Amino acid sequence: MRINHNIQALNAYRNLATNQANASKNLEKLSSGLRINRAADDAAGLAISEKMRSQIRGLQMAERNALDAISLIQTAEGALNEVHSILQRMRELAVQAANDTNTNEDRTHIQSEINQLADELNRIGNSTEFNKITLLDGSIQKTDALPAKYISNPVSGNIEIRSAETKAKVEGQPISTAVDIHGDKAGYVTGSVKLSNSDLSSSNITIDSTNNELTLELDDGTTDAIVIDVSGGNKTYDGTSGKDSSTLLNDIEAAINGSSLSGKVSASIDANGYLVFTRLNKTGNGSYVKVMGGNAVGTLIGTATRTDGIPANHTLTFDFTDGAGGNGGTVTITLTDKVYNTVDEIVTEINSKLTSSGYNVTALNDNGKIVLQANDGGADSSITNVRGSAASPLWLVNAKEIAGLDVNNQISFKLNGNAYTAAIPAGTYTDRSVLALAIQNAINNATNNGEPDMTVKAVGDLFVFETGDVGANQKFEITSPHVDLGLTAREEKGQDALNVDISLQIGANEGQSFTFSIADMRAKALGLTYTVSGDRTYTSADGNTISANYSVNTVKNGTTTEYVINVSDAKSASKAITVIDNAVRLVSAERGKIGAIQNRLEHTINNLKTANENLTSAESRIRDTDMAMEMTEFTKNNILNQAAQAMLAQSNQLPQGILQLLKS
Repeated sequence: MRINHNIQALNAYRNLATNQANASKNLEKLSSGLRINRAADDAAGLAISEKMRSQIRGLQMAERNALDAISLIQTAEGALNEVHSILQRMRELAVQAANDTNTNEDRTHIQSEINQLADELNRIGNSTEFNKITLLDGSIQKTDALPAKYISNPVSGNIEIRSAETKAKVEGQPISTAVDIHGDKAGYVTGSVKLSNSDLSSSNITIDSTNNELTLELDDGTTDAIVIDVSGGNKTYDGTSGKDSSTLLNDIEAAINGSSLSGKVSASIDANGYLVFTRLNKTGNGSYVKVMGGNAVGTLIGTATRTDGIPANHTLTFDFTDGAGGNGGTVTITLTDKVYNTVDEIVTEINSKLTSSGYNVTALNDNGKIVLQANDGGADSSITNVRGSAASPLWLVNAKEIAGLDVNNQISFKLNGNAYTAAIPAGTYTDRSVLALAIQNAINNATNNGEPDMTVKAVGDLFVFETGDVGANQKFEITSPHVDLGLTAREEKGQDALNVDISLQIGANEGQSFTFSIADMRAKALGLTYTVSGDRTYTSADGNTISANYSVNTVKNGTTTEYVINVSDAKSASKAITVIDNAVRLVSAERGKIGAIQNRLEHTINNLKTANENLTSAESRIRDTDMAMEMTEFTKNNILNQAAQAMLAQSNQLPQGILQLLKS
């Protein structure tokens, strides 16, 4: 037995302290509900639990992110629903405007509503926001870097490329007979009885009271008889040698002067020896002399042949525009009265008159056709409206007018600020792709100084120009119009790549996200307005070509002025229907896209909830207290604690036995 060291008491004390510590831990776990209250409780378990807690809280925030994204999408989709309503109304108005039962005033009112609706589209696009983020103005739209792209206006038919001017001209029909050019001719009547130069022996003509009278009628209604005076006895005229023909004429003239026909009719003997009565003081169409009868008809006339007057056919008139700035206007020349037996004679005569008048026009003989051609080429010269009395005998009536044409093989353009001129090989191009390649080669040859090669493609009736590089620094500009190729003077720019999509963090870790964008839904992006007025051709959402006209009516898009789609005439309104249909497709596509994203996010939220639940359960098994098991441990440790206290008391009593031993 020892006094200095009470080993039993020390052992009891140690066990008591252990039991008390264990009971204290049991109480801590039972009171906190956590199995791990400090790292010492379970170092590895604590590390795993903390990682799980990060994941759990990340999943919870990702779920909230997805819910916020759905709210954003619903805001945008609600605005697009109204955009659809506006487009349907605009289409309804365009269909109405395309009907010709509307007057110009009616279409003006329709255009006014179209303008207001386009303005409202811009307002919706610029003001639809979620948490200060503008949704429909294209600012959250991812785009690739693009080249400058220029699209021509449609051009139909074969295209003639000319390296030299052609001259304006008119072409008549071939002339196959001699041409009689003359002034106005009076009407006349010719007999069939030869009065002179006769080869017949019985050519003497005797006039007596039984055959001395002729009755003539004129075009003005005058009718009278001319009577040869035979009061001095019968008169015999010897026509064999022609020596008495003048005497006969004198007697006839005297008879005319003694009648109401005086000054209106003259008598003559023609080159063949026949008596001719000619109308005086009136020429041209409708003038005539007619033998009505009389007892001298058989003697002096026989069978009369009447020839009406003929209008003049010696003037040639046409309208001339001199591109060289010389003499122009209405040209009238008077040809010399004669019979022209060849076309060359006529051409010589016309050129003589044109030269003396100073006009810059030349007549040509083209295989028997008379051609009037401007001396200077180009579209500024023209010869049109050929007319005049000589046009018919020269076969220039309804002449074929051929306009002069300018040189059109050059394209003036700027590429990235540098000016160039490209020369296209001359020829008539029936295949658009062949011409497109020729234009492409001409442009790249002209810019052979380090500029990236451009591409030119034929798409239907359009030519599409694209720069060889991409980005906003790429600029292509047509500096002068080229009507034959459908090119207007305007500039197109490239586009830099944009990466301003909405990024959604829908997971607890890095990279667990996805992005989406919402396209520009304002009027210009939908094709309902444009930055310049006039015609525009572009590619629709389904790849087709759309042509539209933009009127002088403007709306504001921020600080930018835009021209509204034109419905002020039936043709433009009809084109506007196609433009609006394309806009409806664009909005439908955008609504479908963001609707699909909303459905995806709803599934994402469900998955996040499931993952959160499972991960929380796993973390709970590591970190939380099993209350039943811990209570059992606490009860055990509490009983052991009480037993240890009792045994410590007993152990402290053991040294008392030594005192009893010492007393004895």
